[in-house]
Amino acid sequence: MSERPPISPRSPRAALEPSGPAARRSAPNAARNPFVVVGNAIITIVLVLMIGAGGVYVYGKQKLEARDRCRRQGCQHSGARGNDRHCRYLAARRRDR
Repeated sequence: MSERPPISPRSPRAALEPSGPAARRSAPNAARNPFVVVGNAIITIVLVLMIGAGGVYVYGKQKLEARDRCRRQGCQHSGARGNDRHCRYLAARRRDR
C-alpha cells in the first residue's frame, strides 16, 4: 500500500472555490504567423495615412474656400498665413458705411 495524504473533507462552499490561481494561457511570440504581423502593420499604416490625408484635405479646402470668399467680397489681401482676419475687417468697414 502506498502512503497517500489523507483526504480532507471540504464544505460545499469551499469545494466551489478554485483551489489556486488560474494559469495564464498566452501564445508565445513564435506561434504568431509573421504574415499576420506584417499584414496588420501594413493595414495600420495605411489607415493612419488615410485619416491624416483626409484631415489635410479638409483643412486645405477650408483655407482655400476662405480665400475665395474673401476675394469674392472684394478683398485682395488674404493675410500672411492665409487667414481672413483682414478680409473680415474690410467687410465690416463696408457694412458700416
